[in-house]
Amino acid sequence: MSLARWSVVFLLVCASCEEVLREGDMAGECFDDADNDADGLFDCDDPDCAGATVCGGGGDADTDSDSDSDSDSDSDSDSDADTDTDTDTDTDTDTDAYAGPWQVSTIVWDCANNAYTYDVTTDGWAGDVHLEIFESSQWTAPSGSTVGVWSESHPMRNVEYAEDGSWDVWDLTLTEVSTVGNVVAGSTTLFECGVHGVSELTWNVSMLDDNAGLMDCGIWGHQSVAYWNGHLGESCFCFDC
Repeated sequence: MSLARWSVVFLLVCASCEEVLREGDMAGECFDDADNDADGLFDCDDPDCAGATVCGGGGDADTDSDSDSDSDSDSDSDSDADTDTDTDTDTDTDTDAYAGPWQVSTIVWDCANNAYTYDVTTDGWAGDVHLEIFESSQWTAPSGSTVGVWSESHPMRNVEYAEDGSWDVWDLTLTEVSTVGNVVAGSTTLFECGVHGVSELTWNVSMLDDNAGLMDCGIWGHQSVAYWNGHLGESCFCFDC
């Protein structure tokens, strides 16, 4: 065979070995906006991509863009809710609370500038404290008549106290007035400083509980304790006797 004939055969064989390019041969070619096989058609417009999933086909055109869309559904919905109920309720009894006694401790009084002032301290909290003033010089006997004898009863004001309940302080100021109609409990009095003193009047301080029950009382002034207790039917101690 001549050289020229061998050349023709070689060319024919090599022509059959020419590489044929197709859109979609390489991964991602069906959506890369390129005409990879130079046939004038791009991506899904090229029939070679008709089987690609990205072009709506079901073929095996490799469209894997290696975008890992791992939809790990292992969302831990831990239902171990802490429902512990703290039952450690503090029921400790305060051992520092005052345990008594409940009594009138001190009484301080004065009469000046047309006013009487009183300060009373109690051991333990009081529900209330009252001051009674009795014109005892006009009363001849415990069993005698009290007609025409003037007496007054005044509530005192709590001004200070101990947090632990061990003491209370109460005070009262009574301003002199000249007529009975102007006497106001806890504010004014008909008794006059310099005229009505310990030689005319007897005072009684009563310490009451929250139910108005008598806890303690103290007496001072004109009459003796026995004389006043006989009138009240109580057992009050004598203050400043």
